[in-house]
Amino acid sequence: DDYTATAQLLGAAGTKLAQDDFPPGGDYYPSSLWKPGDLLVVEHTLALDAPLPANATLLLAFYRAADLAALADPVQIPIP
Repeated sequence: DDYTATAQLLGAAGTKLAQDDFPPGGDYYPSSLWKPGDLLVVEHTLALDAPLPANATLLLAFYRAADLAALADPVQIPIP
């Protein structure tokens, strides 16, 4: 299966400030080609319309593109 990653910035009340969904290996190394032990480093930029508010959260998750099924619970990282 090929997976999609989502990166979301959420405000203190859970309001979505920015979001981008993307194939984490790009077009040349889709997740269907990954092997156990592979290390993939992804740098990604989210654009904001306004300054980042205090107490925001970065949410990261993977899902199967074919049916939108989540692979695991999302990771939520507080941004003070």
